[in-house]
Amino acid sequence: MTNEPSSVQPGSPPRPILNAFFLPRGLLGRLGGRLMARSLPQQREIADLLSNPGTNLCEIGCGPGVLGALLAESHQQLRLHLIDPSPIMRSQAARRCQQWQSNSRLDISDGTAANFPFPTRPATPSSPSTI
Repeated sequence: MTNEPSSVQPGSPPRPILNAFFLPRGLLGRLGGRLMARSLPQQREIADLLSNPGTNLCEIGCGPGVLGALLAESHQQLRLHLIDPSPIMRSQAARRCQQWQSNSRLDISDGTAANFPFPTRPATPSSPSTI
């Protein structure tokens, strides 16, 4: 037992679950990423809902990059921006999406929805917002 204060708040998951899924790190984070990558059928359903995603799309919390890879594969015109705060998830996404990164159709950045790594501007019906 240590005297370190816990960063886990009452009612939140125990630390091993946090390390594996909420901000994946260490061995549990790598294992969590592999488990998340097994959600291919669910990710495919989400990708199928985006029949016309436009030319730029940002996925915040991309995890191991499964959805990004599916979208890059099925929408050749699409430029993807994947964002995740976990170095382990960004690493797994980079391996999974390497072919699209090499031709500059996809990039992966550190960030969260609260700490967005791109400039923002409001979308209007007359001028859609792009990244």
